[in-house]
Amino acid sequence: MNANSSVSLATNSSLFEQSNSTFNSTALKAEDESNHYARDVFLIILYSITGFLAFYGNYLVCRIIFARNSTLKNSTNILVGNLAISDVLGGATIFLQWIFCWEYVLIVWKIEFPCALVKSLQVLSFYMSSLIMMLIAIERFMSIMYPLSPPLNSKLYVTITWVLTSLFVASSIGSAKIFKYFTSDRLISCQIVLEFTRPFDSKKMRSQRVWGIWLGQYVIPLVVTGILYAIIARKIWTQKKVGASTAASQEARDAKKKKIVLMLIVVVVVFALCWLPLHALNFTDYVIKQLENKKGTGNKGKLCNDSTTYFVLYWLGISSCCYNPFIYWWMNPDFRRGFKKLLPKFIAEHLSKDYEVSDGNIQIQSKQGTELTNPSSSN
Repeated sequence: MNANSSVSLATNSSLFEQSNSTFNSTALKAEDESNHYARDVFLIILYSITGFLAFYGNYLVCRIIFARNSTLKNSTNILVGNLAISDVLGGATIFLQWIFCWEYVLIVWKIEFPCALVKSLQVLSFYMSSLIMMLIAIERFMSIMYPLSPPLNSKLYVTITWVLTSLFVASSIGSAKIFKYFTSDRLISCQIVLEFTRPFDSKKMRSQRVWGIWLGQYVIPLVVTGILYAIIARKIWTQKKVGASTAASQEARDAKKKKIVLMLIVVVVVFALCWLPLHALNFTDYVIKQLENKKGTGNKGKLCNDSTTYFVLYWLGISSCCYNPFIYWWMNPDFRRGFKKLLPKFIAEHLSKDYEVSDGNIQIQSKQGTELTNPSSSN
């Protein structure tokens, strides 16, 4: 074999390897895009179900509480109603972001601010959920531990909370990362939409944002709420009866308090469990990795996380806005009756049949005080 043949063979071999590598890369890319498409379709379905349940279910809760002739208008339920309003907002933003964060709208219409605004409203919704749950715990604590004190002005405190939280969320819009929907290659992607937000995308700003959300939306409200409910539970589950003559009435009042507090604790626990995995992931990505980077032992965290793990955990977090109506139905007869009146007739009749067997037990529990009609009167 002469030198020219050797060179030709080597060249052909190199071209074959390059072509094979290109083919493999293209195949892997096509497979990756196919996997992303299947994942995104699944996530869109999950988001759709979550958004519908959150919007419609909490809308019914608002109608039950704020109806003109409602018997549920009390200090606690005003806060529960505002919790439902924040969850309605959370459900609505799931669908609104598909419109305003659609690639066609962002590129063709060139309107980017509404997309960031919808994202901020979604953040506002979940901030308000945790803070209102803390207000509910404070209201129950004051009502049970100090029964002779004036009731908490729920309307005033919840209004202040809405205003201050809205201002805080508005101030943090500059560092928001946005999901972009229905792009040419993916149904869901992640990017920084607003140009003016890029200068804010420093390591310090990202770290402050993660710490702010972790502490302000999760740790502080839930720790305060947990401590207050622990004190309340100890009070109402361990207190001694005053005397035999008042034992029956005292037992009925205690049953009311226990049922109410137990339902509210379940609401808090579900919210905490939904958001814990996402906060743990963010803490790992932004805080621990930054500490590793300072030591020179780690890689930089992503500016915009578009992994399947992140999207699934994000859905789990935002799904917290759809569970409360089911908890109210399950644990409170007054809400159950309200839902049956408002739901379509064929659904209400079916649900009534489902509960017909156990309705006797529910009614017995109701007579013992499971209603949330006027919890402050039981203090």
